[in-house]
This record gives sequence, structure tokens and C-alpha cells, in this order.
Amino acid sequence: MKYKPLGKNVQIKIREKRTSGGIILHDATPDPIADVIAVGDEVTKVKVGDIVCFDKFAGMALDTKYDRILDEGAILAIVEL
Repeated sequence: MKYKPLGKNVQIKIREKRTSGGIILHDATPDPIADVIAVGDEVTKVKVGDIVCFDKFAGMALDTKYDRILDEGAILAIVEL
């Protein structure tokens, strides 16, 4: 399913937790780091493609535990690599 966030909402995809060798840890709690995949019309601080750190208790889970829609205010920082 595809979502289009409205207003100041942002859709994110949480990054899966991996070991240093690249193995995905499915039972682990995901880190609060995610990729922005869609933004609402009123969002000004982030854009699609940004990597962000967010409040892990904010927002609403979507199709999987890795997809979420949350308010722009729940984004704590943009991660710069």
C-alpha cells in the first residue's frame, strides 16, 4: 500500500538492525534511525531521502513494524554521514 502524508506528517522506513558483518537481527528492537520516504505539504525541515533520528514512541505503525507515519516534530535530528 502507498501512503501520502498530509500536513506536517512524515512517512519513514526504520532501518533494520544489523551486525557488523551485515546480518539482519530480526528479533532486535530497531534503532530510532530511519529514511524519510514521503512528506506532507507543510513539512519544512526534512525532505525525501533524509536520514533522521526520531522519538521511537511517536507516530503510527503502518504495514510492518518498520513503516511509520509521524509528526515532523517527533524528528529529533537529521543524520549527516
